[in-house]
Amino acid sequence: MRKSTRFPSTDPFSKIQKKVNRIYDDLTSFESYPDLNLGETGFYIPKADVIDANDSFEITIDLPGLSKNDIKIQVTGNQLMVEGNREGKVIESGRIIRKERNTGKFRRNFTLSGIDSNATVKANFKEGILRLSVPKSKMKRKAIKIEVQ
Repeated sequence: MRKSTRFPSTDPFSKIQKKVNRIYDDLTSFESYPDLNLGETGFYIPKADVIDANDSFEITIDLPGLSKNDIKIQVTGNQLMVEGNREGKVIESGRIIRKERNTGKFRRNFTLSGIDSNATVKANFKEGILRLSVPKSKMKRKAIKIEVQ
């Protein structure tokens, strides 16, 4: 018997996954919350991947449409902060029918335990992708036994 392809999949898990993805996208896009009054520029959260490598944390952040001068990176203690601004295009005439690309300010903070705040963080920005390599501290922290009284 031949399988019909006329009708969409009836797999309930694929439908649930699509709904969860849509909810997540809505929650991570501040454009979904007009009551926050973020102004014309808005605020958005760029997508990021964090990998715990042997000697460092490798972080990749999607920042299409920015230049390296639009990005600020700072390490304070065990916090890595990446922030910047993507300017939106000013429409001289007409009206926006659909706006899906994020514009405005962004900030991502990452808590990375065991980083060496004195080491040099390597940052590479190419084709809209920021890649950071944050060295871990070479010093091993000793476990301290706490006596309960």
